Amino acid sequence: MISLKDLTIENLPKLEPRLEALINEKLREIANDLISRPTEKKARKLTLQFDFIPKAKVDPGDTREVVCEAAYMAMQAKSSLPTYRTRDFEMRCARRGFQFNPDSPDSVNQTTLDYGDGGGPDDE
Repeated sequence: MISLKDLTIENLPKLEPRLEALINEKLREIANDLISRPTEKKARKLTLQFDFIPKAKVDPGDTREVVCEAAYMAMQAKSSLPTYRTRDFEMRCARRGFQFNPDSPDSVNQTTLDYGDGGGPDDE
């Protein structure tokens, strides 16, 4: 005899034991992103998606009606984090690629004060 169970949120771990671990991993991923980027105001999302595809069958009765005999189901848990974007850095374009000023990443043409001996203006 076939013992069927209703599909409920409580029964999901019986169907796919790894689902709980996957959801917990995604929750940690979101928590870590919130900690590392507390000023990013965009929402972090966790989606548990269920995909159902019907398994159609022609009813053997006289009507030849197509009925849904069963369904195939797949689940996926996915998180969505805001894209990490750095501030803008000014680059010089050269034939060999890009160049930047490590002493002033915001301005490729910014010059620095040269104290000759590497000391500051108060070094005497």
